[in-house]
Amino acid sequence: MDVFELGADPSYGSLVLADQDDRARFSERREPQRERWAPVSVVQEKPPRGRKQDPLGDVAYFSPTEYAISQRALETLGPALGKSAEFLELTLPNGRQMFALHVLDYADDALDEANTTFARRDDGTIQRIREPAFLANQLHDRSVFGLTHMRRFFVTDKVLLLYESAGLSGLSFIRYTAR
Repeated sequence: MDVFELGADPSYGSLVLADQDDRARFSERREPQRERWAPVSVVQEKPPRGRKQDPLGDVAYFSPTEYAISQRALETLGPALGKSAEFLELTLPNGRQMFALHVLDYADDALDEANTTFARRDDGTIQRIREPAFLANQLHDRSVFGLTHMRRFFVTDKVLLLYESAGLSGLSFIRYTAR
């Protein structure tokens, strides 16, 4: 079984909060937020001087750990992601509807600690994961997940296949083989 780390495709634009005061609304990782959610305004990040604006893909990098997905991506991937994530409404100035992909499943039990490379603090506790390794037998019922000590998200091969077969855009993927 393969696992894929999500990354932003650099040929597509990314989103930022229109009001930085909204940043705190994204700080509650793992906790569902849909019931108390009100749409958040986002704008496309401005390109460096002298560079043209890249188009937004079906999935756009958004904030330090989030991704925003289009209605089309939601319809394609939403059923496969199931209870592992929720989709929180975002508003863009042009009226395009996008949703923050809020991952709820953290699969620390799927981490193959013996084969994972960690950065550790002086006292030996884990600071962050440098190179993850995964246990295949802990991933069968998962579709999208995060890891506590790594600010990245991962999908299983089933989600990647749906993404590619629908011709969705905006992501790049790094492959890891689960053992």
